[in-house]
Amino acid sequence: MIGFAILSALFLAPSPAAHAGTLGGLRAAAISGRAAPAVFDGSGRAQLTATFEPGAAPAAPSFEEGPAKAATASLDLGKAYEALALGAPGGLSGLDKAQRAELFKAVYFHRVAALDKVPKYDPGEILGFCFGRAMAAHLLARLGGLDEGSIRKLFIVGDMREGADPEWRFHVAALVRGTDARWYAVDPVMKKPLEINAWIRGVRAIWDKPNKTKLYLVRPSAVLPDLRVVPDPGQETGERLIELSFDPASAPGFEKAGGSYGLAPDLAKDVYEPSQGAADRHFMDALAGDPLRFDFEAIEVNGERIGYNGYFRDLLADLSGLKPPHMDEKSLTLKFGSKAARLGLGSMRIKLRGSLRR
Repeated sequence: MIGFAILSALFLAPSPAAHAGTLGGLRAAAISGRAAPAVFDGSGRAQLTATFEPGAAPAAPSFEEGPAKAATASLDLGKAYEALALGAPGGLSGLDKAQRAELFKAVYFHRVAALDKVPKYDPGEILGFCFGRAMAAHLLARLGGLDEGSIRKLFIVGDMREGADPEWRFHVAALVRGTDARWYAVDPVMKKPLEINAWIRGVRAIWDKPNKTKLYLVRPSAVLPDLRVVPDPGQETGERLIELSFDPASAPGFEKAGGSYGLAPDLAKDVYEPSQGAADRHFMDALAGDPLRFDFEAIEVNGERIGYNGYFRDLLADLSGLKPPHMDEKSLTLKFGSKAARLGLGSMRIKLRGSLRR
């Protein structure tokens, strides 16, 4: 079994009573039997809302009926992901404020990625799927017509805690380029799209008051840091990005992020953009080769394999136009100007038909 110290240092322990505050991760209590802290209920949840996103959650958009196709177990998830990420038509180099709001709503209310669906795929309260929501934002942006080059992932890594005890080791959000040339995080726990500096300050203000975390800008197909081996802090070598002792300033292939991201000077010193070679060494990627190709079915940490309970199978089937049989929600049409992508019934469905079987 994975030790409590390692798990609690890796991922946020989500609050089952306040799913809207789930950032994502492996719930330590489910593995160790010890009580894990609830991060977003009580004052922590109120503090985030009052400080960054006053007001209620976004109003639900209108839904439309669409023809359903049963998803089958024969869907090749790697091929489905590649077709969505690389095969979806582009044409938009940036999203305006209204388009970013539509993308945010599409993720917030998605029938797989929505925060209130977490218990369905994570009944044991082990996983929170921040990395699933980031993937959904990436692929929905592509289906809506945004160019792949106008999307990034932003990982924040370090000893992140609201109180005295370690709570999580990393969080991730998808970034999209705006028509104003700024970059915006699409992260449903923040209640609206946030400009990159606001997102970093928001996360740090709650879980990293000493500002010791480091941040990594990588291509959108990166899904997780390399978690295959996560040593106890006292046994770290400083070689792995997930380790607290890892120093990107001295690691090969890590450079400070360029000025094109509009980072404030006090934040830019902690934001790195690894070379593709460095990213290949430190991140699990849905388009990478072995051994760091992302596994859509399960995650393995220190030899412990923990399944996703069909989360990514349902997500990719839905976005590919193959409606999983247990889903009965109506589909949502996402429009970016003249572009339109129906969740689960998008423009890719004809191209994908019959080509994604194993």
